[in-house]
Amino acid sequence: MTSTSDVPERQLLPGSVVTPEGVVTDGVVAVEGTTIRYAGPRASLPPAWVGVASPAGWPGGLTLLPGLVDIHCHGGAGGEFGPDAEAGRRAAAHHHANGTTTLVGSLVSDPAETLVKGTTTLAGLVGAGQRAGIHLEGPFLSTARCGAQNPAALIDADP
Repeated sequence: MTSTSDVPERQLLPGSVVTPEGVVTDGVVAVEGTTIRYAGPRASLPPAWVGVASPAGWPGGLTLLPGLVDIHCHGGAGGEFGPDAEAGRRAAAHHHANGTTTLVGSLVSDPAETLVKGTTTLAGLVGAGQRAGIHLEGPFLSTARCGAQNPAALIDADP
């Protein structure tokens, strides 16, 4: 395992870079510490980054997705988003350590009291910058197509 002290402060990651505009085949991602400073065409690389090295053994030819935005995530690393703030922090830390830069916490259908507690907990994590928002996946779903939702937690909408 490589410690963070072994990682250069600035490095360039060449490859095909996926951007909002499309895939840049001759692209680079410029990383400073744990922050992406640039992602795009090599030809448009800011001058301060020209000559910065790639990590030792970088294979090149990879497709890079700088900054994954996950808009539907229930948890990870054994932690679920809901009333338990520590479980939510653990899940978020796992995703942030593995390439997710923006995360929306999703709550499954539950009784109203549990959803209110989960929403309150996630609101604190949104306020702390650990989440971009909250997604309620119910409880107003059809029991005929409820997927992994607990049918006992589903209720009819009241217009």
